[in-house]
Amino acid sequence: MNFEPTQTKVAILLYAADPASLTPTYTHIQVLRSLTEDGPFTPITDQVASKASIRAGRIGEYLLQDTIINLLLEDGNTLSHQFVGPDPMTAAAAALELNSASPLLDCYDDAGTLVLRTVTASNKAFIKLDGGDALHWLGMHVNDVSYGLSTNPLLVFVPPTYSYLSYDLNGSLDYAYRYRFVNPAPPANSPLMRPVAIGRDLTIDIVHLAIGTIKASQLSGVSDFQNRVHVENRYVPPDINNTLINGDQVVEFDPSGVAAVTLLRGSKVEFYVPGSPVHRIIQVPNLPTFDMLDPALVQDDTWGIVTYPYDSLPRTTP
Repeated sequence: MNFEPTQTKVAILLYAADPASLTPTYTHIQVLRSLTEDGPFTPITDQVASKASIRAGRIGEYLLQDTIINLLLEDGNTLSHQFVGPDPMTAAAAALELNSASPLLDCYDDAGTLVLRTVTASNKAFIKLDGGDALHWLGMHVNDVSYGLSTNPLLVFVPPTYSYLSYDLNGSLDYAYRYRFVNPAPPANSPLMRPVAIGRDLTIDIVHLAIGTIKASQLSGVSDFQNRVHVENRYVPPDINNTLINGDQVVEFDPSGVAAVTLLRGSKVEFYVPGSPVHRIIQVPNLPTFDMLDPALVQDDTWGIVTYPYDSLPRTTP
């Protein structure tokens, strides 16, 4: 699966309901992305940050003299390099030429094979093969692209922190993102989960955020994961730290039947779950995480349930 380089920063807000219970099993959080909600998902973070790299499909020595290779790099410019060394050219000689042509490259010879590699080790780094007749002699293919990986966020429990922030530096709001808790040794991976929010950047400091959760079950007792919670802004207060608080949210329940909603502490919101009688106006508490069904938060109806005051109605049509 090829992601086109976007050079767009996307903030991904992650959530751990109870980090203290996770830390005996997991040490970090891995973030993944996909072009669609159905996957497949590929990592954008790993235990160790890595550089973008593409390996030549042929072992040197190469016939590259006077051929051209075009590489799109992380500065947004295309490097067009014409090889000048004599044929046959070793992988080491080709790597030296490319590294001299751009400070963004750290190419090398791996057992006689040329490996194109970036200097930067993060998901900001990428190499895209943008054409040139040198690709044929190297056994490479136009439009192939490789991305670096950023370091997995550390799963730590420092109360009252339940939220974690990661970035995709070649991201898009149209991408689907997932995250999971991981431990490299002994290997352990949790199921994939949806981030609680994604956006261009985090404009309100994370200490002002609270994670509201709702757990739902079907009448049969299994999780109600094919539903959503709709949260509407009551615009009270209208701004925080001179930043206008705007817009509503629609959040899906995950496979365990839990929906996690990122909200601003102290704000008043209205929410409902389709297919249920729950319809509430609540005041978000000054807590890192809270239960949105807590009746103590309700500002209007104590029970927060909206029902019509009719047991039955006469038919008006035949």
